[in-house]
Amino acid sequence: MMPSARRSNLVDNNVENYCSTIQQIANSIKKLEMMATPDNDENCEDFKRKQFNNMLNGDHLDIKQLKSSDVAKELLERSDSIESHLAVLNLRDIGCNHQELTDQSQVSVLEIHNRSASWCNNCINTTSAHTPNFKSGTINPFVCWRRGQRSGNLGFLHHSQLNLIGGKVSLRSDKIYTNSLLQAMIYNLYPNLNVELSDRIPGLGTSMVSIIIMHPDTESVVDRKSELKSMLSPQMLVSRHIDQSKFNTIKSSEISKKTMLEELQNLLEKSHTTWKLNGISNDSSGIIGIALINNGSKYVEKNQLQNMLTTFSNKNNVWYSKYDLDKLPSSLRDGLGLSHDSVPDGCSVLCIIFDSIVDLGGI
Repeated sequence: MMPSARRSNLVDNNVENYCSTIQQIANSIKKLEMMATPDNDENCEDFKRKQFNNMLNGDHLDIKQLKSSDVAKELLERSDSIESHLAVLNLRDIGCNHQELTDQSQVSVLEIHNRSASWCNNCINTTSAHTPNFKSGTINPFVCWRRGQRSGNLGFLHHSQLNLIGGKVSLRSDKIYTNSLLQAMIYNLYPNLNVELSDRIPGLGTSMVSIIIMHPDTESVVDRKSELKSMLSPQMLVSRHIDQSKFNTIKSSEISKKTMLEELQNLLEKSHTTWKLNGISNDSSGIIGIALINNGSKYVEKNQLQNMLTTFSNKNNVWYSKYDLDKLPSSLRDGLGLSHDSVPDGCSVLCIIFDSIVDLGGI
């Protein structure tokens, strides 16, 4: 196990590098999921132990090639929760709480992986109980083995900074917070990523979240040329040897903030596609939630940003809500690594929640 050594920051200057980081985290989770349990239930631990033994014995567990036979359906009625084969593991035994699942339902875990109209695909939108509730401190409301992540082995928190500097948008990746297992896996696969242990961030391992701290109001409206003239002329210090053209005007303009809005929209669209098509499961829904958290930013109070987020959420059937930083419970702020130090006055946060669904088999 590698120690929690601080490495040089990976600087992300654009959306492509941001999505590349997200893709690398997903690849690391897929590798770790072969060995680590997504749930701390003892039946899940036994299930994963048997899968891992099969892998070590050379058995190929390709979930795409597994099929559910009539014999398996009969076994399903008599199986118990410690069966390791997905075809005879009842959906109830993995904590599924889909509204169509009853005590009489005979649905195997293999079926939800392979059938085209999987319950897992539409489970997110079946009930309000499956949406985040920031006011109660809940980010991941699921309890099943696939999305619940109760073991805390596979979750992460990714922090980035979005700034306006000289009228240009700068996107920089700061840190990735994980537990020791995922930290070691990321370090082995991508040693340049800056990963730190999440000992001071409670409940982190149950969700997969990217935090973007936005600084749209940090550019001072300063006209250096006018300032120079106002200082030098009254004192008769103006000289022909001073090239006043070198003193450029630095202004935070509506054009640069429009660029920031476009950058955010591009980031959401590409990261949603990245996680959905190349994430940790073929059943992934990509981004499943967005929270806009404000700490006195005038930029957030304008309608352009909120309209863009509303349009994105409606288009992709994604949960979206807006909050004030001070009105969120302290447990949630701590869980997201947010404080007045990390989010100064005049700044805001875009909290992106990725689908935490994993496959329960396959290598």
